[in-house]
Amino acid sequence: MSFPEEKKHIEVGGGDDWAKLKLAGVLETLGLGPCVGVGVYSKVPKIGFLGHFIVGNTEQLNTMLQDAEKEIRYPATAQLWVGGGSIAPLEDSELSNEMILEYRATIEQALEDTFGPLEGRIKRDWLNENSCIDCSLNVRTGEIHTEITPVIPDDNDPPPEHRTLY
Repeated sequence: MSFPEEKKHIEVGGGDDWAKLKLAGVLETLGLGPCVGVGVYSKVPKIGFLGHFIVGNTEQLNTMLQDAEKEIRYPATAQLWVGGGSIAPLEDSELSNEMILEYRATIEQALEDTFGPLEGRIKRDWLNENSCIDCSLNVRTGEIHTEITPVIPDDNDPPPEHRTLY
């Protein structure tokens, strides 16, 4: 996924990492499976935040949300995105479906506590099968692009699903 017209491109690494950009550029995170992605975008000021978080850890999520709350002039108008959190992790994973579902709820509650009611402002890409999602946020336009692919592809899998959410 890319936006060739943008000059700044920041890839958010896997596991409790987040970044922000102001005015223009693209934030991107790859391979969200059981890990969870959180995106926040505000038109005023033009700023985006994107995080890639390990299930169960809220320290970096809370740090990102605190920074977003300081930077965003009108928190109640922020556009939000969540994705990943596959509830069918690989067999060798130590994560249970219950742990993942609880973390999803924790994240949504943290977003609501920070930005107010979520309905109408949040796009959810929670994964219900053994797949992963890549996400990019264009800070100039506010567009979020996602691509969902199977974790273990085989010849019978459909091609990746590409979507522009907003």
